[in-house]
Amino acid sequence: LQTYLHTQSEKSAQERFPLTQQITLQPAGVRPIVATLRDIGRDGMCVISPEPVATGPLQIQMNRWASPVIISVPGRVVDCFAEERSHEVEIRLG
Repeated sequence: LQTYLHTQSEKSAQERFPLTQQITLQPAGVRPIVATLRDIGRDGMCVISPEPVATGPLQIQMNRWASPVIISVPGRVVDCFAEERSHEVEIRLG
């Protein structure tokens, strides 16, 4: 596919690791949404949300692994797909 489209990318930029963890999405001007992280990579993540999330900037709050410390990470929703009872949200980090 990359040859056909004349694109290049590194494997490390595409790698995603499964991670199931509850997180909170805070889009600008909207109430927080509790969602479940599906996978995470170097510059993005996929989240399963009970409701649609509009494209644009947001803050992501999540616990550090095996720690009660909550961290906040800026992100940008780039896509949101409706599924049967949830929404798959693609987020770019940074």
